[in-house]
Amino acid sequence: HEFGLCRYFYEQAASIPQIKTYHYYFEKGRFAPIVLFNVGNMPSFDVVAALNARGICVRGGLHCAPSSHRTLNTEQGGAVRVSPSAFNTKRDMMNLLRELKQIAKYSDKT
Repeated sequence: HEFGLCRYFYEQAASIPQIKTYHYYFEKGRFAPIVLFNVGNMPSFDVVAALNARGICVRGGLHCAPSSHRTLNTEQGGAVRVSPSAFNTKRDMMNLLRELKQIAKYSDKT
């Protein structure tokens, strides 16, 4: 279930030009049920704050994995992490994407 929500988010986020997505692989090419992303030039903590103000809980920063962020070239500002659980729905992902589209409109003005 979680993998499907991540796949949906990842594929839909690709259609938003200001969003840069990252992903991690487990063995055998499976995605972890986590998607990292950044929005335009916004620091990850600003994106987290904007989503939090809209009632959406995500995490930002280096996620206790600075080496991974060095590899992704996100060491300076980190990234936003969405990690759906069994309790999340496709509607939750749609809501997140809708709000990100609104935030992305202002991302290059920061």
